[in-house]
Amino acid sequence: GFTSSSHARSMRLIARIALLALVCLPGFANAAEVVTLTDATFEHHTQAATGQTSGVWLVRFKSETCGHCAKMDPEWTRLAEEMDNAVIVADIDGPNNPITTDRFNVRGFPTVLLFRDRKVFQYGGERTADAMAEFATATYADDPTRARDVPPELTPVQRVFSETTKSLALLIIDWYDAADRWMATARKDFAGVAAGFRKGGVSE
Repeated sequence: GFTSSSHARSMRLIARIALLALVCLPGFANAAEVVTLTDATFEHHTQAATGQTSGVWLVRFKSETCGHCAKMDPEWTRLAEEMDNAVIVADIDGPNNPITTDRFNVRGFPTVLLFRDRKVFQYGGERTADAMAEFATATYADDPTRARDVPPELTPVQRVFSETTKSLALLIIDWYDAADRWMATARKDFAGVAAGFRKGGVSE
């Protein structure tokens, strides 16, 4: 017959199934997460140029060396939690994803862009969760002149140029780092020589 122990097992099984179904609901499992985008995934996820049917996206272009980006991180995370995927909050590392950065003409970090209504809007207000949430859901439409058409994806030639620009920039940075190290060593050596002359000569 149907015992109390089998009834309890059945109830536990039903509870597990209900919990699994809840966790699988859209927005539940990843409600508190900031999505990470790259050159390879940006258009696929946001569908920015093809109707934006995947939802409303608020994307921050950031840099690992950007102090202002690090300062706004807690507010950005809180924004993702509060939006609960009504607006999808995402990050893209600008310097390491030059194709998307060039496509949207991003020249500084952080830069926050809103993708909705088949347009792109640049945010320029306070870097607080409340202010950015209000912009993403309401005030973005206050000034229609701020709406820009979403630029198309870069052509293969443009993509190669973006990658080349990134490589050249990294090469220049490495060169300047090496030059700085060389100058620091040279200054130290020169200081030693000067000190030797002041003491009456430099020994061989």
